[in-house]
Amino acid sequence: MVLATLEEGMHKPEVVTAMQQLFDGTIELKLYEEGLRVMPLLRIRKMRGLPPLPGYFSFASTGMEVSPYGK
Repeated sequence: MVLATLEEGMHKPEVVTAMQQLFDGTIELKLYEEGLRVMPLLRIRKMRGLPPLPGYFSFASTGMEVSPYGK
């Protein structure tokens, strides 16, 4: 198993696209600011064997609970 990380703005978009093709899955993590709250969000952009999942999921790193954002 290999886990690669990539920070936004590190590479040109075409390089990022080429890198994504090398992996079975691509997960995007980002922070969303809502007022004074900062919420970590997760989006599964691609995962082998699964249909695309639209939208973001909120998660907590203390138990890695994943639930649809806004619910």
